[in-house]
Amino acid sequence: ILDSLDAYNTFMSAEQFKTVRAVQEGNVYLVPEAPYNILSEDAGAGRLIGLSWMRMLAYKNLTMDNVVDNADDFYEDFYHSNLSDVEIKKMLNFN
Repeated sequence: ILDSLDAYNTFMSAEQFKTVRAVQEGNVYLVPEAPYNILSEDAGAGRLIGLSWMRMLAYKNLTMDNVVDNADDFYEDFYHSNLSDVEIKKMLNFN
């Protein structure tokens, strides 16, 4: 899990990392940063979304849809805002 786009791009493209199993299997992840880094020190309540995102990475039985549903509920409860699934997927780097 990397929290910088530059670090992620370097890690994924550098020759010395091509033999790393996580790179070979596509298990290198960029921490979502929109509207803020969900795992940063000042993420506040938004860190709950970050934990849900990390849980999905750790437990393969959880899906992107689980995280999107959790984020939708979170934004409605904490920010009284309804985001579309497309907005949430973009925010969490689910392209």
